[in-house]
Amino acid sequence: MPTTEKQQLKSLYLDIQDAVQQIKLSPVQQNLMDLKTCINKMFTDSNCTNVTYTPNIDKLFFGLYVFPKVTGDDLVDIIFKGKRYIVKDYSIELDSKLFSPDLMLSPEEITALLIHDISHLVNNSSPAENVKKAIDSYLVEKNDVLKLSPSVHYRGILAFGFADAMRKSTTIFEKDHYTGDDITDEFIDWCNFSELVTNAFNKITRMGYNYNREVKNKYIALAWILRLYKDIKHNRIPYIMAIKRCIQLSPSKTEIHELKNLATRISRIDDDMLIEEEVSYQDSKVKDSIIESVKMRGRSATSYTSSLLAAMDDNHYALVANYKSMKELKEEGLKSRTVITISNNDYYPKYSYAIDGFYEMASNGTNLGFLVLPDEALDNASPYKYFKLANYKEDKEKTEKMINNLMKTDSFSNTILSFNTKEDIYASSIGIGALVTFIGLYLGIIFLISCAAILALKELSESS
Repeated sequence: MPTTEKQQLKSLYLDIQDAVQQIKLSPVQQNLMDLKTCINKMFTDSNCTNVTYTPNIDKLFFGLYVFPKVTGDDLVDIIFKGKRYIVKDYSIELDSKLFSPDLMLSPEEITALLIHDISHLVNNSSPAENVKKAIDSYLVEKNDVLKLSPSVHYRGILAFGFADAMRKSTTIFEKDHYTGDDITDEFIDWCNFSELVTNAFNKITRMGYNYNREVKNKYIALAWILRLYKDIKHNRIPYIMAIKRCIQLSPSKTEIHELKNLATRISRIDDDMLIEEEVSYQDSKVKDSIIESVKMRGRSATSYTSSLLAAMDDNHYALVANYKSMKELKEEGLKSRTVITISNNDYYPKYSYAIDGFYEMASNGTNLGFLVLPDEALDNASPYKYFKLANYKEDKEKTEKMINNLMKTDSFSNTILSFNTKEDIYASSIGIGALVTFIGLYLGIIFLISCAAILALKELSESS
């Protein structure tokens, strides 16, 4: 590289360093704009659209967030048309912890980190090519293909996953170890500050900020997005719930903004635009037979529980519920094959629907849902509540009177114990129904009398 060009590049680097110094002293909007201007002078083939500074007090350290802008049309060109792609537009978010006295990063080191992340993202087509290879490997492993949807929301969902993977595969803040050789490339050597990047990384490591940075983690979110893309119908609700949780935890405003856009796109995909997977989760005859076998009416509680457990095996669980709206919501999770982990063991849904049932009697369907697991799944668990369900054949009124009297004795007066019986629930329902009926009749009679009085007064006034 010619000396003149190298000196010019170093001069631009020093301008960025001065802007970083000013932000460290005062992160006001003007200083952020100055940094943006300096960066665009150095990286002339790309455009930094915005630089933000996020006060980060009580959330995880994220350092720098250099996020590329990838549109749905870009995605079609990259994945489906095989075109070469170099990032043109991107935004930068600065974590306030990057400037913390505890971390002790100098402006020179922060500048080195900043230029490292930008240059690795925008200097060539490698980031896009690497992510494209990761998608190809995923599809080969799953023996699957991607279908191109005309929906702008489908393309936007895939574009988010692609952009996120590009960022994670290039940023230094997603690495678990570095030496000077690991991070040295031609561009970095031009500026002669690879040692600054190494020193900065070591300081971050000593603070414990580069946690969970395994190489494979770069594409976890991308695989997550690909699963969503393939089956929006069954993944919509659990994914939106997961995204809302991520929004609560994320320290980055840029990431929060992108996640909110992702949730919006998922919710706006119409059912007639869905890419359907030809998967049958459960044969309808099997479903009908199982539901029939666990109906409560005319069967004992022991028979009911046994019929559930009979169909279980070592690594599956079943959901039982009868509250309609919650039942429908949780069935979406079952259809997406949600895995639960207990004591390092994974359990998969036995059925793609919730079995109709309950463990506590009520006058209507109020069971939000409970899981039925193999006995060994909870061998090491400590129970916090016990339920006993039973039917009895003796005289109902006599038996319930005996139970009520027993509960009033000293043996039970100081215990946290409650019980319901069918007769109590029935009587309570009758009482409430009678009260509502009485109020309705009372108001109706008052209204009738009032109308009669008004009509009578009207007749008298007209006759006079």
